[in-house]
Amino acid sequence: MKQTEARQYFISLRDAYPNSVISVADRTDVAILHIGSKDEGSRWAELSTPGGDWFSLVLSGGFMRDVVDEEAKDEEVKSILAELFELGLSYVDGDYSERVSRWLRIPTVEIAHEGKLIPVNLSIDRLVRRIVQGGD
Repeated sequence: MKQTEARQYFISLRDAYPNSVISVADRTDVAILHIGSKDEGSRWAELSTPGGDWFSLVLSGGFMRDVVDEEAKDEEVKSILAELFELGLSYVDGDYSERVSRWLRIPTVEIAHEGKLIPVNLSIDRLVRRIVQGGD
C-alpha cells in the first residue's frame, strides 16, 4: 500500500464516523489521521503510516504503539490500520484504563479490543525522561 492509498483509507475511516472529530492530512510522505475530542483540551489520538511497513498510534499523554510488518499485503495493512484506529477511538472516548508499574511507576494505557487488553506504552523519549528525572 502506498501513502496515497493509506490516505484514501483514512478518509474512508473518517467518513464512516461522521459524529467524531477526525481529520486526515499528509506530512512529508506520511499519511496522518487525527482523532480529536469534542471537549476542547481533552484526549486525542493520531495514526500515521508512510503507506506500509510501519504504523504508529500516538496518544495524548505521550503514549505510543508501533506496528512494523514489512510483509503485510494491502488487506493486512487495512486490518492493522483499522485496529489502531479503533484503539484510538476508544482512547479518545475514554474507554481505557491506566496501570502503573510497581517498581519504576511507569504508566501504561490499556485499551480493550476484541476481548483482549492492548497495552500502549510511553514513547521512548518520555520513558527515558521519566526514568532519568524520576517523574513526568
